[in-house]
Amino acid sequence: MQAELPSLEACRKQLLLQKQQKSLYILIPGGILLVLLTAYLWQFMGWVALATVVIPLFFIVIILFEYLKFLTPRLQKQLQQVLGEKALGHAYPDWTFQADDHLDLKTFETMGVANGYKLREASNLVTGQVGDTAFAFCHLLVYGQERDENEPFFNGLLLVFDYHKDFEGKTVVVRDSAQALLGTYLGKKVQEFGWKGLELVYLEDPIFEQLFAVYGDDQITSRYILTPSMMQNLITLRDKYGEQVAFSFVDGKVAVAIDHVYLYKTYIESPIHLEAAVDQFLRPIEMVRDVINTLQLNTRVWGES
Repeated sequence: MQAELPSLEACRKQLLLQKQQKSLYILIPGGILLVLLTAYLWQFMGWVALATVVIPLFFIVIILFEYLKFLTPRLQKQLQQVLGEKALGHAYPDWTFQADDHLDLKTFETMGVANGYKLREASNLVTGQVGDTAFAFCHLLVYGQERDENEPFFNGLLLVFDYHKDFEGKTVVVRDSAQALLGTYLGKKVQEFGWKGLELVYLEDPIFEQLFAVYGDDQITSRYILTPSMMQNLITLRDKYGEQVAFSFVDGKVAVAIDHVYLYKTYIESPIHLEAAVDQFLRPIEMVRDVINTLQLNTRVWGES
């Protein structure tokens, strides 16, 4: 990848030049109009004309600011696309990367990671295959409706994998906040009311039930999916990636939401730090491989149905 740095830097500088040129498209016509307006008003108003042009100047600045708010992310996504394609091309040439695309957000909503959320950014869609398991993941930056705008509710990865076993319905595994807050007995009673049309699933692993709450639309299917081995695998992932990790098993696929995985962002105004960029770009890919291995998705212990 080090050999790619000159071409990446050339791309960055070209995008920066585009930003500067397009800014001038507003500044130059706006400045000319402002001078003409001032000259015209000077004939009638004298020095008062200089005060009059403050309002048009204010609007020109606002227009330029809003235009740059729209333009800058687009140019940065273009640079991110070039960088992502280079990194994947070296490590995983058969995979695809789209900096401005993302997974269907219904998958995220199903998991109940955030209720009533406001999506700030969904980007960096990677699709590919590890062994026999196809996958896709993207980065999400989400704020809760009632939360401080300076503190994201979720800033991490949403990953979706083929499960290699056909099943219908929905099973959701989330952090057991009710039991953590109210204790085992009261927490369980609260959970029995269900969640989003799903009912509480009763399992026989006390350690798993202390850590997670499981909801599904069919008790038998949920228990079929959450075997003792699978429950232990989910606990292992929680130990690795934190208590905010969540899972859903829906119509033959498994989705995993892992919070606190931050996206490396390229800025066209600053030189590219290639080592940091590649390291942080490839980190989610290593997490994908780890999840596949931990959940034994390539083992196919169930066989094909």
